[in-house]
Amino acid sequence: MADNKVKNNVRVSTSKSLFFYTNLAKRLLAEGEEVVELSGLGTTVNAVVCIEILKGQNLVEVTKIVTSLEGTNGPNVPKLQVYVKKGPEFEKYVQQLESRKAEEKKE
Repeated sequence: MADNKVKNNVRVSTSKSLFFYTNLAKRLLAEGEEVVELSGLGTTVNAVVCIEILKGQNLVEVTKIVTSLEGTNGPNVPKLQVYVKKGPEFEKYVQQLESRKAEEKKE
């Protein structure tokens, strides 16, 4: 059986906080993903704005935005897909995070 789950696709829901998704996107990029896709359907489209938090910190750059309508057995719902890559400050962020972890281990 094939594994259809894409590692770099983050499907946003309203059940988790925006910070959950910002941290997940940062972790995926830090683990070597070139591009991370955050997507939302219907009311979760608003949650995809967590990208703005990362953009404001210069941690990511938006490479592509796709909007569409989806629906098979009912009314169409809006879908938003935002693709991001590492921004100019990302490597500095990772280095600071690693330094903090090393300091915590010393204590």
